[in-house]
Amino acid sequence: MNGSSMETNIATNIESDFGEDLATNSNKENVIANGSQSSQRHRFKGEIVMALHTLAIDNKIEQAMDLVKSHLMFAVREEVDVLKERIKELESEIHILRAHATSDVLQLVLQQQSGQQMAPQERQREQQLE
Repeated sequence: MNGSSMETNIATNIESDFGEDLATNSNKENVIANGSQSSQRHRFKGEIVMALHTLAIDNKIEQAMDLVKSHLMFAVREEVDVLKERIKELESEIHILRAHATSDVLQLVLQQQSGQQMAPQERQREQQLE
């Protein structure tokens, strides 16, 4: 074998030996890259699922808050109606009492009402004067 053919044989052997390793490394890199892409896709899908899950939770919270709000509004309206009815009853009772009360009793009631309407400072002054 001459020097030239020997160099060619060595080069071919090196290429074939290292070529397989290089191909294998290239395949490994592709697998790693594909795995990385797959991992990134998986992570991205996970983020999408998490975002959708968060949106679903937010929607449920909003629905629950709307439900609470509607229940509270209903309860308040109901209480307002009850109080309006009670006010009508009391006004009716007051009208009946005034119609049947003597003038002395009415005068006493008016004095008590004016005393209750006095400011607390005025009451203190009256108590100090007494």
